[in-house]
Amino acid sequence: MPTETATCMGCFVNNPRIWDNQHLESLRTNPTTFSAIGLTADEKLCLKHLADAWNLFVNMAAKHPDDDSEFHTAIHDAQKMIALRVARRVDTDVWKQPE
Repeated sequence: MPTETATCMGCFVNNPRIWDNQHLESLRTNPTTFSAIGLTADEKLCLKHLADAWNLFVNMAAKHPDDDSEFHTAIHDAQKMIALRVARRVDTDVWKQPE
């Protein structure tokens, strides 16, 4: 994967506007009511950190040939957990949580 476009293509982390640090800090310090269908500031920050982890990992040297692929899968699994949080807020009848 080319380092100049290291951020995982096609997943949740390729929107530079929502990862702008000033934008994220503003959301954290001036919380606004969020829509049930949107991400919270903390969820966006978590996704940003996952993107940062990916970008650091793909540029590391001396890896096993499968490392990038396995790390890629792990990052996507973590992103799915954030997406599931939104799904639970949107449709609580389908995405039930234990009480």
